[in-house]
Parts: sequence; C-alpha cells; structure tokens
Amino acid sequence: MVSTKPHDSSPHSLLVGATDFHRSANILAANLPISAHSFAVVCAHAVELALKSYLLFKGVPENKLKNDPGHNLATAWSQAAQLGLPVGATHPDWLEKLDSVHAAPYLGRYPCVNTGIVLPSAPKLVGEIKSLITQVTTITNIDVQTV
Repeated sequence: MVSTKPHDSSPHSLLVGATDFHRSANILAANLPISAHSFAVVCAHAVELALKSYLLFKGVPENKLKNDPGHNLATAWSQAAQLGLPVGATHPDWLEKLDSVHAAPYLGRYPCVNTGIVLPSAPKLVGEIKSLITQVTTITNIDVQTV
C-alpha cells in the first residue's frame, strides 16, 4: 500500500540518497553513450540531494526547498554557497550543463525529439559530484554509511 501521508526528509536521508545516486552514476558512466539521459538525470539528482542536505542542515525548512530552489541546481548551489558551503559563488560549467537537463522544462527526464545532452566527461562529472558530497559530508559530520 502506498502512503499518501507527507514524509519528512532529513540532512542524513538526503545525503544517503545523494551517495546512492552517485554510486549509480558510476555504474551508468561505464555504459555511455547508451545511457546518457539516465546518467545525466542520476548525476543531477545526486547533486540536488547533496545540496538540499546541506540546506536542511543549515536550517532551511523542507517545505521551502520544494519550491525554492525546487529542482533548480544553480539556485540550490547559490543558496548553499550563501550559507557557507565552500563551493564558490560562481556556478561551474558542469553544474550549468546538468541544470539544463534537470530543471524545467526537464529535458533529461522527458526527452524530446531532436534534443541532445551535452555533458562533461563522465569521469570528470562523477569526480565533481563526489567532491561535493565529500564537502557536505565533512561539514555536516553525517555518516552516510548508516541508514
């Protein structure tokens, strides 16, 4: 039975999710270019969860995160940077590319005819995401090995 009751997330649950999606990105990276859409969406979701984990940790209410930043990675990045995550105020190129797939109009999740995906190399992208997750893990002191 599927519950319709709203559920709460926590910095821990989101960071565990980010780590899990990052592991999946590594698996998909081994199968590129066949899995390009899946790879992009999984990478973007790992970033979204890591950033939202940090924002929740800093006291941003979960209900605020649903709309602002929502699925916008650039906005989440900026908000996290403003709250002290040492990622720099300027969005890196790889984040902008992921955001173009992940945010509205959701071209990664709902591919359209004649729409391509431009991403950095898979090793670079999974490395950047790993670095982000490591930063959030270190700052929050969250043990992602425990669920």
